[in-house]
Amino acid sequence: AWGQMLPRFFKPTVAIANHAESGETVSDSNNRYRFAKILSQIRPGDVFIAQFGHNDMKEKKRDPDAPAKYKAGLIAWVKAVQAKGATAVIVTSMNRHTFKDGKVYNSLEEYPRLAREAAAETGAALIDLNAQSKILYEALGEQGSLALF
Repeated sequence: AWGQMLPRFFKPTVAIANHAESGETVSDSNNRYRFAKILSQIRPGDVFIAQFGHNDMKEKKRDPDAPAKYKAGLIAWVKAVQAKGATAVIVTSMNRHTFKDGKVYNSLEEYPRLAREAAAETGAALIDLNAQSKILYEALGEQGSLALF
């Protein structure tokens, strides 16, 4: 995914540790101690970037409290990272390629909003990839934006 491309945008003196695991949710990352590992290694001045939501929203089918748990999980992570003296960045999920009448339809429901709220409530930086991808997809059109995939 996009995390694999991050090193291309930095000088060789910057270390990038990509701990992402395709298909995981915030709760998966906690249950598998992935975040605990990150937290044990993070140092003051480091930057922690988290993008979740695509898989988290699928949790709603079995747990109606999944959206609230998603937001609470992001907030807990940000606070833990900030306590270590590192900078937290929350990235909203990219839109899926879901068009209706020439416009991108938000198939991610409340998850982009919850990520924005988590960033605002904690003072974390926010990259609103959800809003940016909507603009890009619509500018290219339904057929033209397929080339992005």
